[in-house]
Amino acid sequence: MKTKFGTAVRYLCIVCLLGTTLFLFIFWNKIPTEIAGHFNGAGEVDGTTGKGGLIFLHVVSWLMFLGISALECCPEAWNVGVRITRQNKAKVYRNVYHMIVCSKLAMVLIFCFLTIWSVNGKNMPVWFTPVSLLGTFGPMLFFCIRLWRCR
Repeated sequence: MKTKFGTAVRYLCIVCLLGTTLFLFIFWNKIPTEIAGHFNGAGEVDGTTGKGGLIFLHVVSWLMFLGISALECCPEAWNVGVRITRQNKAKVYRNVYHMIVCSKLAMVLIFCFLTIWSVNGKNMPVWFTPVSLLGTFGPMLFFCIRLWRCR
């Protein structure tokens, strides 16, 4: 099931991932050998790693993007949580599809931000944790409510 919204989100994800790839490629020689590798709950750097960790983090974000994109193509694999009828089938699948693409966008934005932010070695901004949690769970809550109304 493809929609204009889903296509727009896919292109936005690809732009973010390619932009991060380009950033790493262009600035690789300027990135310090030790970078922020872990942040505690307060957003303070509490662990460092080699800059190769950026490649690992970015490869994981690409793999997650590709995996979620593959999942989008298999609606029969989705656990929708409501009974599917002829009357609600299109609405249910559209809602679940949009929830998946919104979750994919949140994941891509979080991972790209983490990849780029880790380079500067500064503490994580105060707003990062609440915004990333809202970006992750907000769409799930929104589309689950819409899904519940479709039944």
